[in-house]
Amino acid sequence: MIDTIEAFSERFKAEHGVRLCYPADEFFIKAERELPNGDYYDGYPQIDNGVGLWTSLKEEFYEALGSCTQKSKYKKLTLATGAAAYPLLQELCAAAEQKIGCEIEAVKIINHFFGESVTVAGLVTGKDLSGQMSGKSIGQRLLISEHMLRHGGDLFLCGMSIDELSEKLGVPVTPCPDDGYEFFERVIGNIK
Repeated sequence: MIDTIEAFSERFKAEHGVRLCYPADEFFIKAERELPNGDYYDGYPQIDNGVGLWTSLKEEFYEALGSCTQKSKYKKLTLATGAAAYPLLQELCAAAEQKIGCEIEAVKIINHFFGESVTVAGLVTGKDLSGQMSGKSIGQRLLISEHMLRHGGDLFLCGMSIDELSEKLGVPVTPCPDDGYEFFERVIGNIK
């Protein structure tokens, strides 16, 4: 399927200068293919649909890391995510640890609330976070994707609030945006 999409996309780019369609990030991941670089996405016209989101996040995060001259305000952080994003976030955490002087652990949360076949971070609930993170050494803060919260940004889909999760785990919980620069600022502690 991805080969068909890419063939059409390349043909359109050759004829019109931009691709008309872009395979979603999940297509590359499921096909076990390397994600394209940012130039592939022609300015990310479909990023609101998650197309190119991983590439954008990764490139922005590495750029922020490369220009960083300060150490993290934390000794240890934990970043919890869904199974799909886990490999990418594990890579980013490992890249940042040594340079910013902070232990950063990425944790894959299995979605029991909606079913284990649901792997996206946006459907991870507070109930699953609480159940799988309780009793673990989290550090000074737990970072999560802001997409785990409903539109208002205050509740998980299970009805639990961020404050309730923070109380259950004994650490502040910080939602992070998809923007790699802002995500990095939360990792080093400039934004809480």
